[in-house]
Amino acid sequence: MENVTLNTIFTRRSVRAYQPQQIEEEKLQMLLKAACYAPSGMNRQAWKFVAVQGAERIEEMCRIGGLGGNPFYGAPTVILAFAQNGVIASVESASLALENILLAAHAMELGGCWIHAVKDIFSTPAGKKLAADWGVPADYTIVGSAAVGYPDGPLPEAKSRREGCVIVVR
Repeated sequence: MENVTLNTIFTRRSVRAYQPQQIEEEKLQMLLKAACYAPSGMNRQAWKFVAVQGAERIEEMCRIGGLGGNPFYGAPTVILAFAQNGVIASVESASLALENILLAAHAMELGGCWIHAVKDIFSTPAGKKLAADWGVPADYTIVGSAAVGYPDGPLPEAKSRREGCVIVVR
């Protein structure tokens, strides 16, 4: 069966090398719109997204988090996803939004990779202050991030899928 959506899902790969050029504003706005169209528990949309662009800002996040390096693989854009505490399925909803970002990036010939290291950055007092400075309310917790940019080289080959992870009950 040929289907554009399924093809996007099956051909998306985690990209871990990026060209330095910044993504276009139109593409950034489309990624953020895709995030906002993710399913959310009870349609609460209890999320906040912060797009961080430029090496200086990204390096600032890494320094604040005390990371020994830059976990974003040189991506020129990092989109952070925060979930509101105490709201039904907010973490799950923000996770779905990150997947929408990664799929939309691939559909627009951008590369993307889920980066979990932001949990370390934004769990520190300095990271929480940075999030607050960027307008994220105190009752929101970081869920993850998407490094996004133009891939530097071909996409990696698909890894084999683990057997036995699907059960059908009829």
